[in-house]
Amino acid sequence: MIDTEKLCQDFDLLAQAQRDTTLKKSGDYWIGACPFCAGRDRFQIKQRDGITKFVCRVCSPDKYHDAIEYVIKRNNVDFLDACRLMANGRLDEYETDPARLEEIERQRQEQAETERAERTRRLNTTPDEEVSD
Repeated sequence: MIDTEKLCQDFDLLAQAQRDTTLKKSGDYWIGACPFCAGRDRFQIKQRDGITKFVCRVCSPDKYHDAIEYVIKRNNVDFLDACRLMANGRLDEYETDPARLEEIERQRQEQAETERAERTRRLNTTPDEEVSD
């Protein structure tokens, strides 16, 4: 299970939207052309209490949407791929399932042990042995 609230808080939706379209500050909102339907002055970003959400009055009406929905729509990906993109490959940092966290830690320890064994093997190998490998 992914801590989507933390993921959305850590992802800078406003900065991403500003790379995708031109936005102007108006009170508590940033307003501009929609990066999805290109409609002028339809798109809004609002930031309140550390939460940033967006809405387009035409292509995503009725409610404000979170950063995950923005990435899904922007990149035409599914939920999990959007979360991976937002986490820059560090999705395990947002994991909340204890069983999954245990598995991630087990894999990290296994990888560290494998790397340790490889370093030890290299240190104990003479230059002549390396050539014959």
